[in-house]
Amino acid sequence: MTYDGNTFEIEFADPDGRTYALLPVQAGRLMRLRDVPEYAMA
Repeated sequence: MTYDGNTFEIEFADPDGRTYALLPVQAGRLMRLRDVPEYAMA
C-alpha cells in the first residue's frame, strides 16, 4: 500500500504467510533485494 507516494506499508510474514508486522516506511529507507544478481539479468 502507498500512503502518499513516498511512504509504503511493508508487510513482514512468516514462511506460512501469516503477517506478524505491518510498518509504514519512507521510500528513501527501502532497499531493493533481488534473488538474481543484476549482471545475470542483463
